[in-house]
Amino acid sequence: MIQVEYYFSLLSPWSYLGHSRFNKIAEKHNIKVIFKPIPMFDLFAETGGLPANKRHITRQAYRIMELKRFRKKLAMPLTLKPAYWPYDANLAHSIIFAMIDNDYNPMNFIQKSFVACWSHEKNMAQEATIIEILEAIELDRTLIAEAKKINIATRHEENFKDAIAANVFGAPSYVWKDEVFWGQDRVEFLDEALSEGREAYNSQI
Repeated sequence: MIQVEYYFSLLSPWSYLGHSRFNKIAEKHNIKVIFKPIPMFDLFAETGGLPANKRHITRQAYRIMELKRFRKKLAMPLTLKPAYWPYDANLAHSIIFAMIDNDYNPMNFIQKSFVACWSHEKNMAQEATIIEILEAIELDRTLIAEAKKINIATRHEENFKDAIAANVFGAPSYVWKDEVFWGQDRVEFLDEALSEGREAYNSQI
């Protein structure tokens, strides 16, 4: 079975823009997805990136233009700066870890969490918002109790180390074997590679 490590953050609009397309590709190729929610700002600090509001104003302006372009191209609702963003994603990410630990596929929860923030401007740091999502996908709210038992710092650290080892430096990143596909605009490259049946590329010259 094809396996892809999926590095993402619920705080990332680019992860949101790529998520549903990645889901379709995963279903098309029967991919085993290894979900890797990451502490995005820690990854930036380690790999030389900067949070959006710390970048040069020229880069900030270009980021907004790109978000507008892809919002239109993909016909997806996207608020450029949601009312509750950035938010503390620890509880939402803990839910994802709890779902993984209990053999639930978190794909739908992730999608609805993205929509809640980036389309509906809901506060994903609030337990009430997460309860709404769990009920919408017919999962019991007791999953929150499981999530609260998780040491989120430890789990984030594990994924952070895995990301560094895999040469991942941003979200979303899709890692197939040794090949990194960084950004929602590279997810179709992953589809092409799997459809062609080619060998994975690496960074060696």
